[in-house]
Amino acid sequence: MGSLPPKHTRDGSGGGINDNISSMNNTTYRGIYMYEHANYSGFSYYARPRSEDDDLTNNDFDNVASSIRFL
Repeated sequence: MGSLPPKHTRDGSGGGINDNISSMNNTTYRGIYMYEHANYSGFSYYARPRSEDDDLTNNDFDNVASSIRFL
C-alpha cells in the first residue's frame, strides 16, 4: 500500500493515479473523496480521516479512481 506522491496532496487531479489505485491509506486528519473520472466527477468513494482499505475490490473501486479531493 503506497502513499500519494507529493504532487497529489494538494489537488489530486494530476496524472499518475488514473485507474491505478487498488488500496488506500489516509494518514491525514481530513476526509478524502476519490472520484471515478478526472475533475471530481462520476462515482465516488469516501475515506474517513486516519482510515485505510487494503482492498478496494470490496467497494467496487479497484483501479477506478482518477481524481482525489481532500476535504
